Amino acid sequence: MYLDIVYIILGIVLLMLGRKLFWLFAGAIAFIFAVEFIPLFLHGQSQHVIWIIALVLSIIAVILSFVTQKIGLGVAGFMAGGYVAMSIVNELGVTISWLPWVLFAAGGIIGLVLTTVLFNWALILLSSLSGAFLIVQVMGFSLHLTKILFILLVAIGIVAQAAVTKSN
Repeated sequence: MYLDIVYIILGIVLLMLGRKLFWLFAGAIAFIFAVEFIPLFLHGQSQHVIWIIALVLSIIAVILSFVTQKIGLGVAGFMAGGYVAMSIVNELGVTISWLPWVLFAAGGIIGLVLTTVLFNWALILLSSLSGAFLIVQVMGFSLHLTKILFILLVAIGIVAQAAVTKSN
């Protein structure tokens, strides 16, 4: 339940301010990455250990974003791309029994390239997609309603962040 609240709050912040607060985007994506995917690699670890790892990764991502923006955002782009790829597959109901990290890596590479080449728009798109996925995955709506809400949230995120970026 607490994780659902955290996901909704992070989702809203990413939707509305992911580009403007790029350091928060990096930290949030690192946290989500750890909570979602570390259990796949560290079987049997308690939830407390996973949360500690998630918080440490978040702090590292935030520091990287301040110290060396390009590397920090490249890492965040990779993690966001992987998260979005895995979320799309999960939302479509596709079960991947073959090495899920391959799908994550493929999405991550796309996210990394996007953030490197199309910095502002990649951040807007990846943070909007990530924020929308965070929100819809905890809502528990029907698949049809989830798809509609997801598209609506992504559109709101892109428009809101583009307006903020344009005004600066």
